[in-house]
Amino acid sequence: MTELLVALTATHPLDRLTEAETAVGVEVIKADARFGPRMRFAGVNLSLPPKAEVLAFVPGTPVERSIDAILLDNADGSTHEVTVSVTHRQVLGWDRVEGVQPPVILDEFFEAEAEIRRNPDFRAAMAKRGVTDMSLVTIDPWSAGNYGDEFEQTRRIIRGLVWLNEKPGDNQYARPIDGLMVIFDLAACEVLRIDDERVLPVPSEGNEWSSNFGGDTRADVKPLEITQPDGPSFVVDGDHLSWQKWDLRVGWTSREGLTINTVTYTDGDDVRPVLYRASLAEMTVPYGDPSSTQARKN
Repeated sequence: MTELLVALTATHPLDRLTEAETAVGVEVIKADARFGPRMRFAGVNLSLPPKAEVLAFVPGTPVERSIDAILLDNADGSTHEVTVSVTHRQVLGWDRVEGVQPPVILDEFFEAEAEIRRNPDFRAAMAKRGVTDMSLVTIDPWSAGNYGDEFEQTRRIIRGLVWLNEKPGDNQYARPIDGLMVIFDLAACEVLRIDDERVLPVPSEGNEWSSNFGGDTRADVKPLEITQPDGPSFVVDGDHLSWQKWDLRVGWTSREGLTINTVTYTDGDDVRPVLYRASLAEMTVPYGDPSSTQARKN
């Protein structure tokens, strides 16, 4: 393995991963004999240290840094969870996890859309609707949901929902192609099924929000100016945020997005701990339309 010369600059155990730390962790994993030729990274996040260690941390002391990586092996569809010490450049744990799927990888969305566009059965379904220019077709691969189909238990699937552009770059979501859905296997990169329920009219009227396609903007809005002549009331130092009597650390993960850590409130002479960690891990908002195309959206 070619060792990366990286200055690890974390000053707190909860500092977000830097690009350099991520690169070290990825290189260590790729150099391991268990990393197969068809493995892909589905996520790399900071390996959270124990709570007691974080709360006892003294500024200025060395910080041990580790990552948690999620791997997808397209050779057999398996999921692997790997922990790597970035500080010591070594694998601490490698577990194959059965019966689960990692998050959909960004590249998989693009691969699915390209393959669906080429599929002759999909093209035939589009031709029934008078659409033959595939460059104007947008296919959104939606990953959410398990609806009881047998193949959902063993395959890595998405559902492709379809929209139509009138011209490149416009708002295709104004022109949904309802009644049509594509079931796609991401691991095999193939169309499993096309659910073509019925041909519905494709809306012809656009609803543009881009300035590229809009007209003149309103000229009757008076100026609004917001100034802070003495500067802001908050202080940001890296991931550390203090604001009046509040104090917290900002974090981020690929699954949760924003996290808020070690929140305290200064009450007189007391620094009161309010919460250790908070995030909005998942939120599902089902659509109310019972038709199969719409019911799969959330």
